[in-house]
Amino acid sequence: MAPGDRQDPAAAAVSALLALYGQGRFADVAAGATAMVEKRPSDALAWKILGTAQQQLGQTAPARMALSRACALDPADREAHNNLAALLRDVGAFAEAEAHARQALALDPQAAPTVLNLGLILTAQGRYGEALGYLRYAHALLPNDILTAFNLGLCHRGLGDTAAAIVCFRQALAGNPNFSAAHLNLGASLLDAGDAEGASASLRAGLALVPHSAEGMATLGSALMVLGEVREGLKLLADGYGLVRFDRQAGVSIYTGASTHAGGAP
Repeated sequence: MAPGDRQDPAAAAVSALLALYGQGRFADVAAGATAMVEKRPSDALAWKILGTAQQQLGQTAPARMALSRACALDPADREAHNNLAALLRDVGAFAEAEAHARQALALDPQAAPTVLNLGLILTAQGRYGEALGYLRYAHALLPNDILTAFNLGLCHRGLGDTAAAIVCFRQALAGNPNFSAAHLNLGASLLDAGDAEGASASLRAGLALVPHSAEGMATLGSALMVLGEVREGLKLLADGYGLVRFDRQAGVSIYTGASTHAGGAP
């Protein structure tokens, strides 16, 4: 049921909150939704609005609680399940995220955000073969979506299909030339394909956006070694691998880029 379909005394308040959400006033939405759930603790829609606003504010723990409450109160709410799945994916709770994404998909198998979200969850776990089908379907539904193209590239690269990965990363960059992770992955894929010069250009573009990208530095170093630029290549390899050790201790992956929400509005 869409939020605007509610026919009860709280409809005006819900409409006002959704209008605020559309304006990006997430703190005001959270405050209003908090007042609503205090008055009506069994209102699934109010909990969903609260959790989604908190999610936008980066308040992960309360958002998780609110969206979980919304799903428990209304198990047929696809958006609540999908938003909770996106949040759980971002915190690395992949098993629970996958369960909610699959429940959302069962409620509407053609909902593009849910198809994409499940693909992202599987990709994040390195389950590239499983993710590929969902991402291809999401790409058919969202042909201009850069997140879909980028993650398709990750899957192709993970499965060893370098040519297909290059096409996908270039498509993502056509949509957003400042997509640093796409530059870095394109560079690595071009190096895999034997195009060290193209790899160098793409990696330099990525590093211009994220100068301390450890694996980007190391990969550029490798490309430069192939091109005969030994001194700079060795320096980048040394600096990059030193940072890679630090990044891995911290649990950081520079190739996947910043976490990107694939949920939706309440």
